Amino acid sequence: MSIAFLTLLSLAAAQHAMKGVPFGRSLPVKPLFPATEIIEATENPQFNETSHGLLIQHAQDDPPSPLDTNALDDEDVSSLRSGHYLPYHITDDKTLVRRSSDLVKRVPADRGIAKMNCKTSPQACQNACYYQNCIRGGQQPVYYTEPQPHGVNTASRAQAGVELSSGTPCQWWPFGQRFWNTATNLNLQTDEWPMNTMQRDNFNPAATTPQVSLRCIEGTDNTRGGAHITQFRRGIGPWNTNGRFAADRLGGPGPLEPGDWYQVEFYMGDFDENDARDLAIYETLSYCFDPPDRDCSNDGLQFHLTGLQLNAGGNLGLLGYPYDNALHNTYRLTGEPADVRQFHLDLDITGTANDQVEAYLFVFNNGADQVIAQRAAAPMANGASFTLPASGTLPLALKVDRTGTGCNDFTVTYGDPSADGIRWFTFTSRDSAWPNFAPDNGRYCVRADIPDLNNPGQTLPGVRLRCSFPAW
Repeated sequence: MSIAFLTLLSLAAAQHAMKGVPFGRSLPVKPLFPATEIIEATENPQFNETSHGLLIQHAQDDPPSPLDTNALDDEDVSSLRSGHYLPYHITDDKTLVRRSSDLVKRVPADRGIAKMNCKTSPQACQNACYYQNCIRGGQQPVYYTEPQPHGVNTASRAQAGVELSSGTPCQWWPFGQRFWNTATNLNLQTDEWPMNTMQRDNFNPAATTPQVSLRCIEGTDNTRGGAHITQFRRGIGPWNTNGRFAADRLGGPGPLEPGDWYQVEFYMGDFDENDARDLAIYETLSYCFDPPDRDCSNDGLQFHLTGLQLNAGGNLGLLGYPYDNALHNTYRLTGEPADVRQFHLDLDITGTANDQVEAYLFVFNNGADQVIAQRAAAPMANGASFTLPASGTLPLALKVDRTGTGCNDFTVTYGDPSADGIRWFTFTSRDSAWPNFAPDNGRYCVRADIPDLNNPGQTLPGVRLRCSFPAW
């Protein structure tokens, strides 16, 4: 068997004569030799000490070429031993190596168009469409960039208001009360767009438009929406060489590299116009329609971060109960004039027939409760109601209706359902919301004793109904 010799001084000339590996194609694996084998070759007794040739054994028994006899200095051998040389090209009989310091990182490139399947992840599509078509005003094209690995130079999920000290905005009160549908009992997750796998900036309180669009959606929908983009980024599934969307992906089958960019389109091709269930899902995608059918009115589920409060480690946003706008992250339904706040309503029911009702409305501000409005104890029979008027802190009026003679028979309505769009809110004193990360197992109102302020530690006859709700 003959052995081919190739010196490092000939590599610079040889590499220009060889055809490079096209972008997106992986190097052949079979002919590559790890650095340990190359170093072992230099220690072989047959190694030519006089010429200091670099020994690489090949499968074929071709005679040495004159190019294989140039000198290799001691520094090169030392660098080789420390792993400073890497294979860079394969010929029929040679594996060529060069200094790793000479390698040039590929310039970031356009990788084409990813498609989100809006039939399998309609709510994730809605959020992404809202960002592209409504927040960005339908500006085309919108590009997304592959971030650096391990979060280098890209914002964390905490900077988007999603990663918190406990829970998520969609489950923690008062936001869980706002977005949780009592009829479906869904385990809502907080969907974010642009996604965490896209280049994002840190939160900027001076930004005039939302940096990240948030929407509370069902967990399976959220997972599928993320999987569509992940498959595109990795070149798998419908994005592999033979996949149905492969023609829309540029740059070959390899995964995206940091700095690569791409567009996202919303795929509607799997909807069956003859299937009533498909049509019902399709009709919910109002943000994804082309003009003039597109409707960018907030459906009550689109929101964003407006104020960021981080924990001591700087890696988690803060939420807690009772919710306090001055101490915790703040959020706003996009397009609305004010942040969501948590209001507290205490109803003291007293009298021998439980017919006397006193009310206190307050918020927590920087750790202290701030009374906004109150009603002195007065008779309130079944069917009666009273209203606490709007004020600077309470933008809309609050109406309380008594729906029975018991201490737990009340309906509370904030705003006017016929006139206040998505701002109004209503609940009964018997309602419950998502129980995780909520006080008292998610109940809107809980019973408590009435403290005697004149005698600390003592209570007064009657029942206090303590309620809380979201409003802005």
